[in-house]
Amino acid sequence: MTLTSLGARAANVYLMDTGAELGRPFVFVEGIDFGLSGTSSDLQLGDFGWAAFNGCSSDQYPMMANMPVLLDSLMQRGFHPVLVDFEAGTGDIFANAELLVDILTHLKEHQHDARPMALGGASMGGQIARIALRMMEDEGASHCSQLYLSLDSPHRGANIPIGLQQIIAALSSNGGAVGPLSAALSSTAARQLLLKQLLPLNPRQAYQDSLNTLGWPQWCRNIGIANGALGPVADPNQPLLDFEYAILSSEALGDIGGLLDLEIHADPGSITHPFAAPFAPVTSLLEMPSGGNWPWPLDLTVGHDVQGAAAWGGSLDLMPGGTRPSLHQFAEAFNASLAAMDLPWPLQIPAITADEYQPLHCFIPTASALGIAPPWEGITAEQLVTDSPFDDVHFATVNEPHSEINPANIQFVLNQLDLTECPIPPGDLTGEVVLNDTGDWFLTALTVLGRLCLQSAEQEFGADAAAPSSHGTFEILSCPGLLTVGAEGILELGGGAASEMATAQLTVRSGSILRIEGQLVLHPGSELVLESGATLQIAGGILDQRPHSTIQAQPGSTIESEGHNVWAQAFASQLILDASVTLFEHSQWHHHFSPEARIWTTSHCGFELH
Repeated sequence: MTLTSLGARAANVYLMDTGAELGRPFVFVEGIDFGLSGTSSDLQLGDFGWAAFNGCSSDQYPMMANMPVLLDSLMQRGFHPVLVDFEAGTGDIFANAELLVDILTHLKEHQHDARPMALGGASMGGQIARIALRMMEDEGASHCSQLYLSLDSPHRGANIPIGLQQIIAALSSNGGAVGPLSAALSSTAARQLLLKQLLPLNPRQAYQDSLNTLGWPQWCRNIGIANGALGPVADPNQPLLDFEYAILSSEALGDIGGLLDLEIHADPGSITHPFAAPFAPVTSLLEMPSGGNWPWPLDLTVGHDVQGAAAWGGSLDLMPGGTRPSLHQFAEAFNASLAAMDLPWPLQIPAITADEYQPLHCFIPTASALGIAPPWEGITAEQLVTDSPFDDVHFATVNEPHSEINPANIQFVLNQLDLTECPIPPGDLTGEVVLNDTGDWFLTALTVLGRLCLQSAEQEFGADAAAPSSHGTFEILSCPGLLTVGAEGILELGGGAASEMATAQLTVRSGSILRIEGQLVLHPGSELVLESGATLQIAGGILDQRPHSTIQAQPGSTIESEGHNVWAQAFASQLILDASVTLFEHSQWHHHFSPEARIWTTSHCGFELH
């Protein structure tokens, strides 16, 4: 499927061929795609496409070699893998997120499975997915996603060594194979993500401010994977790159002579370098031969880390994180540029070899991938868990290649899916089921004909205790979201022995409906939340509020009533209504329900109008 939206921007949406209609999507969003190869086809926009996603290009993308294992596991769980491949792979991240909103809406409308989908993205794709989910939530539109997966995504920024950026900028003026590297660093998405960069009018902080303001998805479980660990990724005692070749000047060479010297040092730079000055350590050095018709004329260039490293609590280049072989990529481009010059034999300069540069640097700091704000120096494993905004996190034991799929993080993803996979499938529920909160349960398209009891697994509410600080959490998610309690059915929130009442919170998400034809019981300490756009229908049923239970109707929600109903409220129970809640069919409180309804309340009931 090709989707064109918002002017000229477009994306390819690839669906795994499962031999069936679109079932339950697990949507993967591609990361930044510089398209350096210039390749584009029906199955590939830029460098990354369907073949790489399936692990069929493991030579070019070795980090994807285990992707078939994950895809097979997802299909065994009933998911239909989908890849989103953007035409503007380095375009504005928020603009691509708007396009993803259109794609998610399209998929939701065409899926043939009432269960919620899942959404994930690697690198920049994790940013796009996060933003799209929040955009939909802010608009009150259900994204029908039970899980948001972020794979080594730079929620607090990414890093390319500033010394390498300086060398690339200096050499790109002559074009050649180094030129595309400069163009990649100058792309909109790169400038939104890179913590350090050379170009003026840096959009990085404005992007981060917008991301922080938008926040995190609220209607799904959020999990973060970092390919980084806690140890440094490179040797702090060695330059990142050190290449030197002397050319002796001679008349035969047209008086060309001098030193070809390339040096790149990890930020904040070398303080012992001969060209270092007080408070100006050297991050890069570029010296070229001179004289005659040397084809790459440049004066001596010395780079400094003008932004320092204090804000991040240490060297970004050496910091624990998902790694990237940027020095290797530069060496290949530099060698290709020299080869293309077709220099005469005496000027044939040897290629940069792997012995002359460190293979890896920190690309996505571990803490950034887990959404933790700097400074990051000395951060502990415990802090990676407690300080992260994600519901659960996984980080590596040793620093891994950026966006690598491996057995450990595959198992983490599958475990998280199990925590959100409601054991009650869509359809009719007969008999008696007690569902304990051992995860984030999402209910869709369910009709309760027997008895369903939702409970916390640990939280108890004693007869004389204060209201609990946490509940078992359950949600009705619009996929479509219709939970019906049949005429003979009972839905209980909380419950148990009189002295040990387990509690539960049931949230009806936007676009979802909770219809009561039988009985809804809110046990002490339990809560029913109607979000904006949600509907509670009381259709000839009984709404039984026990002591200290709460029904909270948020702005834009609806409470409807039809037929003969009973609303029983015990002491200290509450109905909290926002002024913008729609109440049918009458306007005064004692007429909120149809004329046949019987409303029974006891003393000390709380009606709180905002």
